[in-house]
Amino acid sequence: MAKKIDEESLPPYIFYEILNKKDDLESYKKDVHNYTSIVITGKDTLRDIGAQLMRNYKVNLPTYRNMNFEKRCRDLNYWVHKEISNYKSENNIKGMFSDVDTFITEVWDKLQGDVSPPCKRDENNFPIDLMDIRKELDDFCTNRDMFIMSSSKCQCSCTDLNEWINEKYDKYFSEENCPTYKKSWEAYTKSDGLFHISEYCSFYDISKTFPTFRCNGIPYYRKRIKSITNCENSTISNNRESTQYYRDTSHSQPETPILVLWVHSWIRDSNSYLIEVSR
Repeated sequence: MAKKIDEESLPPYIFYEILNKKDDLESYKKDVHNYTSIVITGKDTLRDIGAQLMRNYKVNLPTYRNMNFEKRCRDLNYWVHKEISNYKSENNIKGMFSDVDTFITEVWDKLQGDVSPPCKRDENNFPIDLMDIRKELDDFCTNRDMFIMSSSKCQCSCTDLNEWINEKYDKYFSEENCPTYKKSWEAYTKSDGLFHISEYCSFYDISKTFPTFRCNGIPYYRKRIKSITNCENSTISNNRESTQYYRDTSHSQPETPILVLWVHSWIRDSNSYLIEVSR
């Protein structure tokens, strides 16, 4: 049985929890009015969001070192999207633009002049439930890359990684789950950038994003769609990779945990990119 990987012990989860903390805000609460033209008197929740953004941008964004700056910046943007969405929901605010949008934009713009390097604001107004999926994809890719570069990050075996990646894939693209998300997939294109973060982190290239590991010389295959655009519907079932091989998971000999992951090459075949793993 594959070992469950504890994602709550990994940097993407930890950093986002840091962004959510509401302590050490008093000095920022007193100063936030200097960062906006929006009157925040009597609007304590809005003031507190601004104070939290100031602390996160000035302190947490530049000082957290367990992920690269680009990922930390994206996470700060995810956090802001979530805060805006929650505020609008709690205050029954309709429409794409409102005082809270203007407030966040003004505070963010001024912070860019205070801190170097600046973090660019993502002003896309995608639905928050789809932004949550994008963040899940982003977190997965970050964790996946850390596991490839350093096995000590997960303390798991090669098979554990295969099963974890397969679980992530199945959440959205299994034959059972894919139709549930089909309308969301069809509403956006790759150029919109919602489900495409980079070449190796994209729902538009499943084989690069959800690779399989060759464990102890044994390939591990799963039948998968090629792209988000191939998501199945009730009348089409031939859009998956044609060849399917299943690794025997009933072996009695325990697999040695990975000590070193050597990425020899990305090997394209009709099914996936295989990462050759040596130990």
